[in-house]
Amino acid sequence: MDRKGTHTCCEISYTNVVIQRLTPSVLPLLRSVEVIQDRFGVRVERALLDGEPVLVKTLTADFPEMRARFHREGEIAARLDHPNIVPLVAHAETQLAFRFIEGGTLRAELEKRVFDVREGIALARGILAAIGHAHGRGVTHLDLKPENILLENGRVRVTDFGLSHDAGLPRITARGDRLGTPHYMAPEQFKGQRGDPRSDLYSVGVILFECLTGTPPFYDPFRWLAGLPTEREALPPYVALHELLNAALSRDPDARPSSALAFLIALEKAEAALP
Repeated sequence: MDRKGTHTCCEISYTNVVIQRLTPSVLPLLRSVEVIQDRFGVRVERALLDGEPVLVKTLTADFPEMRARFHREGEIAARLDHPNIVPLVAHAETQLAFRFIEGGTLRAELEKRVFDVREGIALARGILAAIGHAHGRGVTHLDLKPENILLENGRVRVTDFGLSHDAGLPRITARGDRLGTPHYMAPEQFKGQRGDPRSDLYSVGVILFECLTGTPPFYDPFRWLAGLPTEREALPPYVALHELLNAALSRDPDARPSSALAFLIALEKAEAALP
């Protein structure tokens, strides 16, 4: 806000997404509707921004690392423009506003049912399209899980790049940090290795596995991540997908599909082989 009490602002366009960059600590014309979550130094709420529905993240703790990670999420989200990624619409010093997605999370849907095989493949296709776009811009998500996948009228929307690695930006985490969600993080990620796009492909494999069976592949993910012998749950009853799922869930990144596009091509071939 300047000395006259007006907000200073500029608009930065990323293809067809226009993001408001604001110098004040909070977004003007913002009206909270409902607090969804308030923990770990970030409040998440449904709100109206200039009359438009948005999901707002507000930084409520002032720790340097948390602030750096918060702004990194904004920087990354501002560079991503894809139909399968939730778009950032405004960014202030302590707030990020994303377009509000009408619909629930994949987690909420999985609590109700197991997916039909072609429905699960369509969902994986949407996630792969989103992360393929991100990978092409040097961004690895590193926290793909059902809670970070939104479903909007049948369309997949990937969200929450808060733990992401951006090859084009300075590192803000200590080397060896284990960041992610155990059931969905790749073994090399558990060892502190960040920035390999194939880590995201492992997560897509886990999500597809869970969509088709109702459970993640490993009951005790820590044993698996630590390299200990661990029994995996049975593969879903679709033989055409077995080779691809085995590859995606490999402990060795070199044994997984080499890219989101390679995964997508293999997925299309597997779908074509279904009875």
